[in-house]
Amino acid sequence: MKRYCLNFFRRAYAIVFAAMLFFLSPQNAPAAPFIPSGSFAALQEASVKAEQIKVTLAGKAYEGSAVNIEKLTITYSDGLIETIPGSRIQFVSSGAYAGENSAPVLHAGRNEIRFLWQESVYHFYIDAVANTPATLAARQLRDEISESLYSHTSDSIFVTIRKYKTEQSEYFLTHVIINDPSQIRSGLSHDSYGGEQEKTSDASKRIGWVVGVNGSNFNWRTGKPEYAGLCIKNGKLMEGRYTNGMEICLKKDGTLFSLAKGFSGEELLSMGVTDTWSCGDCLLIADGKGVNYGIQSQQYRYPRTAVGMVKPGEYYLITAGSGGYEGGMTYDEVREVLLRYGCTFGKCMDGGGSSTLVFENEVVNPVAKRGEREVADFLFFIE
Repeated sequence: MKRYCLNFFRRAYAIVFAAMLFFLSPQNAPAAPFIPSGSFAALQEASVKAEQIKVTLAGKAYEGSAVNIEKLTITYSDGLIETIPGSRIQFVSSGAYAGENSAPVLHAGRNEIRFLWQESVYHFYIDAVANTPATLAARQLRDEISESLYSHTSDSIFVTIRKYKTEQSEYFLTHVIINDPSQIRSGLSHDSYGGEQEKTSDASKRIGWVVGVNGSNFNWRTGKPEYAGLCIKNGKLMEGRYTNGMEICLKKDGTLFSLAKGFSGEELLSMGVTDTWSCGDCLLIADGKGVNYGIQSQQYRYPRTAVGMVKPGEYYLITAGSGGYEGGMTYDEVREVLLRYGCTFGKCMDGGGSSTLVFENEVVNPVAKRGEREVADFLFFIE
């Protein structure tokens, strides 16, 4: 009897002691660190596990910019979904809370971003776009974009088109910045040298460019560019032996320039010239200095297409005229606009009824009263 009582009390004591341990222990004791599959993982023990973290950015993530989060949505293992405004996110750096207004600055490629929430540290990833001339322009020239009638910004090309009007003229100013010199191109009508001409807008639809203009003066009978001693297209000498000083030349590195008379086609090819346009109108800017043609350049108002280069990779196009042969510009006016925007080279291309600006397959400027003219070749930009 005595032994039975002793065993009974020993068992009772063990049960009471186990119960005391259960009730006195924390019910939310940390679990093992949770490492979910995919891109997200908890970096510190958490009692309720984060199954998924969804990040909504306030704009695109670029190299050199600070992390800018609109909201963060956490889905927990118990089914709870919690949305955190970007303003409440506390970023963590080197294992410690980094403090207010200390969003990490992104580098190109994948970035690990850590944040503190409910006494636990989590992380996610942001893929930042590397800085390029086009992406930098899109960020730095926001006022220009807001002032433009049309714009196209991507990782590879920046385009804005603005319209200006004076008492005597109106013109469209197109600004283009590209990442690679291969993005500035010359094209022939129907991809053939001579023969049937083609509308600039039809060429755009066929080729698929972002923005472009008509190019060379041409012979109505043969359909070939004229007013030049030779013609080079896509790195091939199409016709002619020597320059006559009326050509616009494009090099492989994106440089636009004009040469004096007497250079052979072989010499141009050896310089890296890939394309030429044959342009009867005068040179406006050479080596960063304006070229003055006297009283004719001051008074002769006409619909015009002109191209200017700030540096290889950055260009301006001018398309002047208000329809028909009205509202055009003088050579001096075109030259001064290009100089104002920093162009180191500038020259007029074919004008009059040929002058056409096409953006994303649509004609932007008022064309001749007879309708859009078919021309021999084009200058355009691609993605």
